[in-house]
Amino acid sequence: MKRSMLLYCLCLACFCHAETFVVTSPDGTLSAKVDVGDSLAYSISKNGETIVADSPLGFAYKDGRTCRGGWKVKSSKTCGGVEAWKPVVANRHGEISIAYNELEIELENLGYDLGLGDIKVVFRAVDDGVAFKFVLPDGELTAEDTRFNVPVGATAWVAEYARPYTSSQEGEFYPRPVVGVTSSTIAGMPFLMKYRDDLWVMIAEAHIENYPGFYVGGARCGLNKTAPGIHPLCVKLSPLPGERADDKGVKARNDAPINTSWRVVMVANRPGRFMETDFIQSLNPPCAISDTSWIKPGVSAWDHWWSGEIKATPEVIREYIDFAAREGWPYMIIDWGWYGAHGKSTSDITKPVIDIPALAKYASEKGVKCWLWCYWTDVNRNDKYLEAFKLFNSWGIAGVKIDFMDRDDQWMVNWYRKIVKCAAENRLMVDFHGAYKPDGIERTYPNLLTREGVRGAEYYKVGDNPVYPTPEHNTTLPFTRMAQGPMDYTPGGFLNVTAANFRKQVPALVANTRAAELAKFVIYESPLQVFADHPTNVVGKAGESFLEAFPTTWDDTRCLAGYPGEFVIVARRRGADWYLGGLGNSAATDLEVDLSFLGDGEWNATIWRDSHDSAINPSIIAVEDRTIDVATKTLKVSCAPAGGFAAIVKPQSVVGNPAAHP
Repeated sequence: MKRSMLLYCLCLACFCHAETFVVTSPDGTLSAKVDVGDSLAYSISKNGETIVADSPLGFAYKDGRTCRGGWKVKSSKTCGGVEAWKPVVANRHGEISIAYNELEIELENLGYDLGLGDIKVVFRAVDDGVAFKFVLPDGELTAEDTRFNVPVGATAWVAEYARPYTSSQEGEFYPRPVVGVTSSTIAGMPFLMKYRDDLWVMIAEAHIENYPGFYVGGARCGLNKTAPGIHPLCVKLSPLPGERADDKGVKARNDAPINTSWRVVMVANRPGRFMETDFIQSLNPPCAISDTSWIKPGVSAWDHWWSGEIKATPEVIREYIDFAAREGWPYMIIDWGWYGAHGKSTSDITKPVIDIPALAKYASEKGVKCWLWCYWTDVNRNDKYLEAFKLFNSWGIAGVKIDFMDRDDQWMVNWYRKIVKCAAENRLMVDFHGAYKPDGIERTYPNLLTREGVRGAEYYKVGDNPVYPTPEHNTTLPFTRMAQGPMDYTPGGFLNVTAANFRKQVPALVANTRAAELAKFVIYESPLQVFADHPTNVVGKAGESFLEAFPTTWDDTRCLAGYPGEFVIVARRRGADWYLGGLGNSAATDLEVDLSFLGDGEWNATIWRDSHDSAINPSIIAVEDRTIDVATKTLKVSCAPAGGFAAIVKPQSVVGNPAAHP
């Protein structure tokens, strides 16, 4: 009898000859062990210490095919190599080189009745972690039983969304014991865990193509009991529209072999390492765009939606274009209203209600290019994007900001790629809002500069106390959501107030200090940094000077110190100059910056920091210049509650190579 329920690899034994394979990272510290026989399982260790205990792997299909019996190895091979490239858009590093060792195993399923059939599993080990993926038979996939058996004593940072699988992924990451992640939990990626002070682990995802996004929950073990001291986590796939979310609903539908995304387990001795590594991006194919000369990151002004309830009139748009030109920013985003009502059957993105070509020409004369916001159904309806993207290009538009997809099922994943590819063909850059997490696609399609998928500054406007982005949330994001890739937080709120004085209003208030707001431009990774506020709140105000012609791509990125929810200090280098940013949480904080990364030589530092009065009036900011030399070991900055600092450090004379990464 056919059964669509998921039967795990460990349920039935067929007394197969067991084989074990091991792949080790180039530095020899990390290893993944794969056991093939009556079951298919893997484990990961670092320097002999278990990171992921023996964990089963399995799949089920709607027609009843499952991983029911044992496995026989048809072939196996190992190889090593280096993923090296110079990214078109340097999110973290101007040059990337990641050595790896890889294991590929072809397996024959010996299960009787409706056995799964042949599959291929690939494991890749690098110094930062282990990733694995599968090539599966075609058909209608209903479940994936990838497990991560982790220690019960771990602490996890968990993001659960109000509408699982159909959300904008704009939640908060809350710490909890990993044993609190139950079978009902649907936690978004990435999934950060602390095993102990010097051992941190992150589960993430890379190269999602023709496959649904995945979430993590506690596993129902059934007959698959775990060892004492182990808590089982499992993959939960986003279902196709109209399908059930449980193990009976279709998650992927293919008439050709199914390639899963990479499941990534990163390991580090500090949580800041995850925002430095390019491992996720390295698991994606090389750049697919032959001519990338038109892809230019930068800062953008952003008209009216965040900074006031005003219509997208030509006068308003020109005001923001002038603002961008004043600050030396290359872009300005025209938000909703430019083509009338959105999300209706009559909405047409090829028929603006204001003269967009004339505004694009006005912007061009100022050295600025415009982006256009679009509601996703208006882009998708009758494949309107095919006509619209050509038209936008003819108008001189730089890019499109597409919003409200709020899904990461297989169909939507494919739609993202279709849109990005078509945009590239028309020399348009892309910013997805209402979006799922990044997966490293920016290596393949660098015209996708950034995406939302983050609880960012818009919640200062649409949220209420305590829903607004708290300082604890802001200091957690770099260690969690940002580890997956660029995030369009849209910083730049200059109406700064204390938490006690925060309220929902228009124009929007921001519940952190001005100096902390500047720090976000350094700390939060986004090659398109979208500045939120209105020109009148910024021009001539304290802190404006920091943002003039600010870079958004980097030759080097380092997290100097930090802990999720408490504080974070990040240094990014562009050429010979370093940009520093530090954020504290709701308590007053003294941040101490280790300057040893600068090397020898003398440096000039300009620092935008909280003043003694910033705890009462967060809009007050102090600016000071300091000289740094070899005797200056640390930079100490006192931060007000919800405070921070930003700094630009330029060399006077440099000895040796301070840009070299340790």
